[in-house]
Amino acid sequence: MKFMTIYSALVSQAQPTAAPQGMDWGTILGLVLMFLVFYLFIIRPQGQKVKKHQEFVNSLQKGDEVITQAGIFGKIHSIADNIVTLEVDQNVKIRVERQTVASKAPSGVEKAKSSVAAVAGR
Repeated sequence: MKFMTIYSALVSQAQPTAAPQGMDWGTILGLVLMFLVFYLFIIRPQGQKVKKHQEFVNSLQKGDEVITQAGIFGKIHSIADNIVTLEVDQNVKIRVERQTVASKAPSGVEKAKSSVAAVAGR
């Protein structure tokens, strides 16, 4: 209780400080530089990455071997608007959204899949 009364007395005796006059040029320059760095290292590279992926998705053709974002390997059987039908095994086809195709599969993936299937006894 005694602490509170001492604290109240000290706070009431404190003189009010002057209100800030406004932003100075250093603060404005700092904010501009921070936005510039943010743009150069985050916004611009992400925009370029999105543009590159969109160009890749638009260039997909029937017969391309691709990998989806979920890690599914397949060969494009057909493309219709935003839907891609992938053949993931003999007579096994799945439909995925066109944007979920992440990249083209490395060459020789189909050969590796068929050799694994042969070893497994399919």
